Amino acid sequence: MSAALKSLEVVENLSQVIAIELMCACQGLEFTSHKTFGTGVAIAYKTVRDAIPKLERDRPTYRDIEKVHALIVAETVNDAVEFEADRLDVF
Repeated sequence: MSAALKSLEVVENLSQVIAIELMCACQGLEFTSHKTFGTGVAIAYKTVRDAIPKLERDRPTYRDIEKVHALIVAETVNDAVEFEADRLDVF
C-alpha cells in the first residue's frame, strides 16, 4: 500500500474517532449541572443534537456515529461554530 493510500486510511479512521469523541462529549454535557456553555460549545452541541438525540437508554449507536461522522466530513460543525464566532465582537 502506498504512503498516500495509507495516509488516507489514517485520516478516515481519525475522522471516525473524532465523531465518536464529539458524540461522547455531547452526551457528557447531558450530565452536568452547569447548563450554560460557551458559544462554540453550545453551537457544536446544538448541531450534533439536531442530527442525533441524546442517549437515554441502551441502543445501538452505529447510526449516530455515522450521522456525526457525516457532520465532521462535511465540516458542518466547524462551519456552524466559525460562523457564530465571526459574529462575536471579541476585540
